[in-house]
Amino acid sequence: MSLQQVADEYAGSPCDGEWITCLEEYHRYFGPEGDRAEIPYIRPADVGDRIISIAADASIALMADWGTGNNPAFELLRAITDFDPQVLIHLGDIYYSGTPHECRENFLAPVEKIYRKGTDKAVYTLSGNHDMYSGGLGFYELVQSLNPEPKDQGASFFCLRSTDENWQLLALDTGKHDYSPYGVGDALVTIDDDELDWHVKRMEEFQGKTILLSHHQLFSAYSEVGPKLATGKRKATNPHLLRAFNELSAKGEISAWFWGHEHSLSIYQPFEGVQRGRCIGHGAIPVSIKDEIYKPRHDLDHIPELMKNTELGTNGSVWNHGFTLLSFAADTCKAAYYELNNSVPREVFTEEF
Repeated sequence: MSLQQVADEYAGSPCDGEWITCLEEYHRYFGPEGDRAEIPYIRPADVGDRIISIAADASIALMADWGTGNNPAFELLRAITDFDPQVLIHLGDIYYSGTPHECRENFLAPVEKIYRKGTDKAVYTLSGNHDMYSGGLGFYELVQSLNPEPKDQGASFFCLRSTDENWQLLALDTGKHDYSPYGVGDALVTIDDDELDWHVKRMEEFQGKTILLSHHQLFSAYSEVGPKLATGKRKATNPHLLRAFNELSAKGEISAWFWGHEHSLSIYQPFEGVQRGRCIGHGAIPVSIKDEIYKPRHDLDHIPELMKNTELGTNGSVWNHGFTLLSFAADTCKAAYYELNNSVPREVFTEEF
């Protein structure tokens, strides 16, 4: 392995000293005491009832925690591009702090050069915690110019709906309230009430199946997601996001929820009423094989379990990166989960729903 390959693998890892820039950008925007400045969040009232149409037989690539601007991210995007998906969706986190420069260089530039290559393919990105460390300035500049009308994302949340009315994807903004790098380990994120109402309305007006997308996880067997209980145990589920799920699922069928934030692939068995909870945060951040990413936390009150034989492999030093491809046909969606094994995509798991 060359020196450059080693550097690429560990850029963005806990060994990377550049993480200090997250604190610098945070204080640059929010002040020396972290006093809350205004994030330029676009409210649902300004979005209206706008729906973005996608083809009935669309193929959609999902990736998360990808915006590092390093070779592993470029390699992953090349692998995605070889499948020629019509739509690309990033579930959030452009590193280190989502500054305007980082959004241009670590996200837009490689997307244009590798994926779009002069075409008008649709590209969307969600709000992650890292996107908010600089106040969301780069993120909101990016999403308001990423696609021309009628594919324009415009806000940090959106709805993609197939022309045959069989499928819709609702993208939730869970990043807005996770803006401090000091609380990344235990941020109990939520969705603003007026945004949740906006998504509820999308469910009420729709008769097909829905897929939810977010940066943060509804539940986890491996991270601090829920609050501590009187017993000293910790809930495995974020109660705010569970409330959102329950309100949405009361209005129609939710087939799956995809999220990132944790830098791994976790394909869960049904849990908390969610038939398919899928963490796909293994986009580009290197995680050493010394980190036991599939060792459940011992302090959880109730642990969600993975589908059998769906764990990632390694390249000998870090866990493999990967992505997910969704393929739609009438009322069926095929989800194929990939990892890169020596730059070659390998299916870890495939399902239809």
